[in-house]
Amino acid sequence: MKQLTSSEEKDNYTAKMTRSLPVLRATLGITQQELGRLVGVTRQTIAAVENWRRPLTWTLYLAIAYVMEQDPRTNNMMRFLQVSAESDEPESGVSSS
Repeated sequence: MKQLTSSEEKDNYTAKMTRSLPVLRATLGITQQELGRLVGVTRQTIAAVENWRRPLTWTLYLAIAYVMEQDPRTNNMMRFLQVSAESDEPESGVSSS
């Protein structure tokens, strides 16, 4: 992932992940409990994030993104939904020819 500096960018990615998390999780075929175990939180935390009752922290975003990037289906979906910082198009450089 590229390095993000602005809290606005982080807020944007965490909001996108929160909206997309149920679909990403279903694509992997895992429960809230299983995802929680993989990222080190409880099922209740995952449920609260999915239901917008608890904000997704940047640390938890990174942990979930790591899990989702391991499977080609969810990795591609994250790029399509622009949930991953890697989904951004690289900036075009000016050639010095």
